[in-house]
Amino acid sequence: MTTIPYIKTGESEIDFLIVEELFSNLDFQKWLIRKLNLDNNFKFMGAWKSFNGRYGECDVATEFIINDERVMILIENKIYSSEQPQQAERYHKTGNDLVANNGLNKYITCLISPKSYFKEDAPMRLYENKISYEELLDWFKSQINSERIKFKQMVIQNGIDRARTGYQRITDENTNKFYNYYEEVAREIHPELEYKKPKEVACGIHGLDSIQKYFLQKLL
Repeated sequence: MTTIPYIKTGESEIDFLIVEELFSNLDFQKWLIRKLNLDNNFKFMGAWKSFNGRYGECDVATEFIINDERVMILIENKIYSSEQPQQAERYHKTGNDLVANNGLNKYITCLISPKSYFKEDAPMRLYENKISYEELLDWFKSQINSERIKFKQMVIQNGIDRARTGYQRITDENTNKFYNYYEEVAREIHPELEYKKPKEVACGIHGLDSIQKYFLQKLL
């Protein structure tokens, strides 16, 4: 039993970890500000997991007052899943909308992922900043070695290991039938949106959530 990970780290677990640490640890706030080359004269205002902007969802959003300016950091988190079409562009659209309509002075985008995910000349180049899981893990290793910190190190290390081994897709027949039905309905009602279901639907994929994101991208 000791060889089985206590947590099978996914992107959601890393998102929770980042948001919790932002709320509870001034040193982590300082570390993030420093990694993004921002001024150290800041005040933390809040952090949100699954932040819903006008142009889609951001994995993590965190706001600071820096030199009397409201600054929002929009974080995309990836372990191994491919970049969605126009995903980085949507982060910038969300940031520009927050500046134009929500009193924000500035926004910054950041991609957090294992080193093995970074590639040259890929859509990820459109994020201004990149932080690796390995850098995140190094920060936790520099902290006082409590049981809580050890647990968080394990969660991040599991994410790094999962990126190396890759995602094992298991086709789920019931979900596949649902996608087939939805594709048929979509063609009848809104053929102009040209919805096509994935070739294979993995077990555990949230069908409605995936479909909603597709149509939102098309409509925007």
